[in-house]
Amino acid sequence: MRSLSKERTNGSMAFKKHILANYPPQVVAEITGIDVKELYNLAKIYAQADAVMSAWTMGVNQSSIGTDTVSAICNLALITGNIGREGASPMSITGQCNAMGTREFGFTSSIPGYRNYASDSDRQAFADIVNVPVDLVPNKRGYAYPQIIDAINRGEIKALWVVATNPLVSFPDQNALREALKKLDILVVQDSFMSDTAQVADVVFAAATWSEKEGCYTNSERRCNYAKKAVEPLGDSKADLDIVLEFSEYFEDKHALLFKDFKTPRDVFDEIKRVSKGQLCDYSEMSYEKIEQLGGIQWPCNEKSPEGTKRLYSPDMPCKTANGKANLLPVDWKPLTEMACAGLPIILNTGRTVEQFHTRTKTGTIGILDTLSS
Repeated sequence: MRSLSKERTNGSMAFKKHILANYPPQVVAEITGIDVKELYNLAKIYAQADAVMSAWTMGVNQSSIGTDTVSAICNLALITGNIGREGASPMSITGQCNAMGTREFGFTSSIPGYRNYASDSDRQAFADIVNVPVDLVPNKRGYAYPQIIDAINRGEIKALWVVATNPLVSFPDQNALREALKKLDILVVQDSFMSDTAQVADVVFAAATWSEKEGCYTNSERRCNYAKKAVEPLGDSKADLDIVLEFSEYFEDKHALLFKDFKTPRDVFDEIKRVSKGQLCDYSEMSYEKIEQLGGIQWPCNEKSPEGTKRLYSPDMPCKTANGKANLLPVDWKPLTEMACAGLPIILNTGRTVEQFHTRTKTGTIGILDTLSS
């Protein structure tokens, strides 16, 4: 085993004590259903491999203990030296081509550039960069998906703008969702297709699809690619950026404050470069021309690495901690809050079918796929 616990991590002794005290092989066998002998065999294979890549999908990330489960996977990679080397990595597989990009530049869990809502310095730094009062920068994370529905039921949310998703297929509790949507004053859906949710919307914004607009996307290996516009959007449809900019003009003060410098996708990309400079997801030395020339660029791309960075956390690239070492996190396994039992023997889970793409917005009208999945 290439154990780098002491050299490259913090908390190795506390982590080891936590595992030995709480998760001996017999306990792990009971939790996982894998017998002790096979656990030792799996551990030997993992520890002795030249390189190990652990890949997982949304079943891990979206579970009730998803953060802790991902931390446990990363712990395993850290203590066996399977980070920062070719072919060795923990890798989350997400569903959309720009899933990484959306996480980097502002969503419910972070301020753009992987900044923390709870950090006053992060909030101030971001406000200074984009030239807005710091009071406009949220100081806590936004609502998660189910919390939005709860807020509608409380009367807190009266208008909902749904962009490129289809909750009337994907949300687990459809009865609760449909009742909640009836309580809205207005439901707006922005999509390239007439999805199930768009069909019940008060207003539909027709969005251009990928070949009808220009911009960048970033995939799971941190590679930013440039997509050129190939054809004009059909009918009255517009690129997502154009929809947002046109809508913002109805709010003159906010438009002048937040959108006055944005007219093209390049303007937005320049903002991304400014907001990310000095952060882990640094795009500051990228350009459309350089991305096209190199066939995509992996961040961080800065003055030190002007053509991007092939992999993170190699021996010459420290972690973003006080001493440059990764922190081992002694997390605990927790059972499902609702386990199967004699009276309720089935556990239902949201999932996807191999014949359809996501919530069928793009593929639902293709008859042969419906037949294959029925």
